[in-house]
Amino acid sequence: MKLKFKAKPQDWLIFFLFAIILLYIVAIAVLNIATLAGNPPAGSNKPMGTFWGLNPFPAFTFKYLAATIIFYIGVVIVIFTGVKSYFFETEKGFGLSSGEKDDKGYSRWCTDKEMKEKLSKIVIKDEVYNASGIPLINDGKNIWVDNGDSHNIVIGSTGAGKTQDIVHPMVKILAKNGESMIITDPKAEIYKEHAGLLKALGYNIIVLNFRDPQRGNCWNPLALPYRLYKEGNTDKAMELLDDVASNILYEEGGNKDAFWEKTSADYFAGLALGLFEDAKEEEVNINSISVMTTIGEEKFGARSSYIKEYFNSKDPASAAYTCASGTVMAAEETKASILSTFKQKIRLFASRENLSEMLATSDFDMTKIGKEKTAVFMIIQDEKKTYHALATIFVKQCYETLIGTAQESPTGALPIRTNFILDEFQNMPPLKDITTMVAAARSRHIRLTMIIQNFAGLEATYGKEVAQTIRSNCNNLVYLLTTELAALEEISKLCGEKKSKKDDKTASTPLITVSELQLMKENEAIVIKTRTRPFKTKLKPNWKIDWGTAKYPADEFVTRTKKPIHTFDLKSFVQEQQKNKFMGMLDGSSSNPFGGMINNPFMEQKPSVPKESFNVDELVKKIDQKIAELEEEEKLEKEQKSKNALSPEKQIIEIEPISNKEKEFNEEKQTSKPEDNKDIKLNEEPFVNYTKGISDDQFFDDFFDE
Repeated sequence: MKLKFKAKPQDWLIFFLFAIILLYIVAIAVLNIATLAGNPPAGSNKPMGTFWGLNPFPAFTFKYLAATIIFYIGVVIVIFTGVKSYFFETEKGFGLSSGEKDDKGYSRWCTDKEMKEKLSKIVIKDEVYNASGIPLINDGKNIWVDNGDSHNIVIGSTGAGKTQDIVHPMVKILAKNGESMIITDPKAEIYKEHAGLLKALGYNIIVLNFRDPQRGNCWNPLALPYRLYKEGNTDKAMELLDDVASNILYEEGGNKDAFWEKTSADYFAGLALGLFEDAKEEEVNINSISVMTTIGEEKFGARSSYIKEYFNSKDPASAAYTCASGTVMAAEETKASILSTFKQKIRLFASRENLSEMLATSDFDMTKIGKEKTAVFMIIQDEKKTYHALATIFVKQCYETLIGTAQESPTGALPIRTNFILDEFQNMPPLKDITTMVAAARSRHIRLTMIIQNFAGLEATYGKEVAQTIRSNCNNLVYLLTTELAALEEISKLCGEKKSKKDDKTASTPLITVSELQLMKENEAIVIKTRTRPFKTKLKPNWKIDWGTAKYPADEFVTRTKKPIHTFDLKSFVQEQQKNKFMGMLDGSSSNPFGGMINNPFMEQKPSVPKESFNVDELVKKIDQKIAELEEEEKLEKEQKSKNALSPEKQIIEIEPISNKEKEFNEEKQTSKPEDNKDIKLNEEPFVNYTKGISDDQFFDDFFDE
């Protein structure tokens, strides 16, 4: 058997010291045993039955040398038998050898020195930093951050310290490095803590306060799609409209039927596109869409509605008609099912006075976020998810805008790096194309830090496959604390295993167990970084760090002056459309929808109807009434014909109306002999009711004569 001593240089030093100490212990033991047995070293006056003491040197004299060596070897053998597996590995052959420890397949904790080599150091009290990122090492004087464009994911349950240990320090670090940031701030504590510093550093601050909409900025979710549409970028406008629709209509754990979901989203897009085409800029908002869904269902005449007339006036090939027709032209039962949920969701954002006013206009330029130092605070409710959809819409629109800004840059990246710090990320409706976002963002100078409570919540929102893709695109995973067993087990697996002993055989055990993860102390964290061993660290909370800056009082929100909400008047718009249409027909400038011209050059011309006295609703009612009368007459005629469907010899011809000359002809025909009428063929071509064959010109002349 060949034993290979696997050791590093420090292991050899330890082994050498151990051998010396062991030899000393053996020598003392030999001398004390000899003295107790009555054979003390020469020259010693120690009586029998006493201990020799701690002087080992007599044990190496000729008298005791053999005993010392034998005893030493015996002890070494015993100890070696017990610990050989920790220091030696058996190989084929005979002899002894040495070499480095083979740790392949096993893990260990990364040292501070090793981790610091991969990070950037900043001095906390410096006024300006030359690096920024998520803090991974903090000794109170210096902070080491990941200055790359890597994404981060932080796992921390309620009370784990993620705000104090991660978010607060990160905001200060970003501010001192002059980077833009977009932050979800459920309790508004981040804004209050840092607004003063940010203002002092020249930041443009935007507050979207979904808790108290009146105390913050305005933001219209339709403003960006509208601008893109007017600029001719209809594809991107449609994409953003789909995002707005899918998030506003999003219902967690609700009806996942693709038909209802797609039809509702298309209807929203159709209404929005209608606004883009026909409404004034200040009327393009969610409130207008809500009004269109209610007013639009009112009757226009007896056979139509305002929304149907509105879309019937559009080109069937247009995007607005194509999107909305699936709902507008649907059967009444299907349409009612679509609109019931649709109206309910829209009403959440349009019926609340302050929120409606906030969402009606925009008072900031989103394109400046990646060009100028900007801090956006989204004050969202963490106790309920009602308005989380708005946060998702804003994040996606910001991302799309930033990508556009980066594309315009000569470097293909943002002039000012922008950071998304998204607390409660798992509770927000899913970001469409999130996998593409995290992959494409890095090269554009866009970083995402997603803060979640556990992996299960992330998978519930995005699905297992997408959630895994998100995690794999995050170079830094910071674990603070969680109670989710699946997450604990996965963190333990990610840390790897270490070499251990079991039944005198080499085995492996987790580097950190589930129990140890659960028992981690406050402010302790485990960092799993790509291409680096797992790292165990202790972070300092924000309130314990001396940042070397002036103390700013907690900043309060500014109350915004309310602005009037402008909505699109669908009813007046349709009435005006119809009025212009009929006026055109009256003026002879357009064709009669029934086939002829209103002005017949062969008929007596009557004075036109004054436009100022023209009532579209009354005209529509009269037309509906006239059509109903004609249909009733036609119905009666058909019933009469069915009754008179006799043999050809007994058919009776009804002629309406009948003139006096025709009566005389019939009387003469009845008194004449058959041979006198041999050229007359009865029932060859019967007359029909004249109303059925009336010309369009006659119809409109008779109608307007009334």
